[in-house]
Amino acid sequence: MIRFDRRLLAHFDWWLLIMFLLVCAMALFNLYSASYPPKPYGTPPYLKQLYFFLMGFAAILVILAVDYQELHFWNYFFYVFVVGLLAAILIIGKTAGGAQRWISLGFFNLQPSELAKLMLVITLASYYSRKEVTNGYTIRQLVVPIGLTLAPFVLILLQPDLGTALMLGIIFVSMTVFVKLRFSVYAILGSTSIAMIFLAWEKMLKPYQKQRIQTFLDPEKDPMGHGYQIMQSKIAVGSGGRFGKGYL
Repeated sequence: MIRFDRRLLAHFDWWLLIMFLLVCAMALFNLYSASYPPKPYGTPPYLKQLYFFLMGFAAILVILAVDYQELHFWNYFFYVFVVGLLAAILIIGKTAGGAQRWISLGFFNLQPSELAKLMLVITLASYYSRKEVTNGYTIRQLVVPIGLTLAPFVLILLQPDLGTALMLGIIFVSMTVFVKLRFSVYAILGSTSIAMIFLAWEKMLKPYQKQRIQTFLDPEKDPMGHGYQIMQSKIAVGSGGRFGKGYL
């Protein structure tokens, strides 16, 4: 059973909270400026974002009050729940823009792939903390964490959502390299990753996904087409300079 420890709030990092609130406030002010003047109908974007901030802040307070050691018990339940949602999307998910990534709950659309990021961090951290390895992990010992990563990775890739799927891969790599690995494992993982990149480019990525990557690397190649938004962003930053051109 999850138990709340009041000492966690007593020793809370208040400066971190202040910095977090400042960043949120800056985001709201920028969003208000970008969407000014407001439309006469519908909820303004900055107000929608404020609602999400408040819900997220409430969730933060709840999570902070929970002893993280309890996650050792709950992490696999959370894993099964999120993977189940990812599988359900392929059957009952809402399709928009050619992608099937959301589950409609009536008042808002749930995107389980966002939960998958947090889920994978908790699951891998729990797994690695339970294993005591003296000479470093071998490839055989990494089969379980690789499998735990591949299940949501493949389900998200089928939506399709390449960006979030790659984010799960980055989470796995960044967490795994900080545990003790044998040198041979680094070599195998490195060479396998390079091979997978070439394989994905030639066999797995769709033309529009390749176009996005090429545009990101060289937006000036098509400044009036796929690279238009990136070029306009650069122009806006350069035009505004250090102090900008006014708030509204």
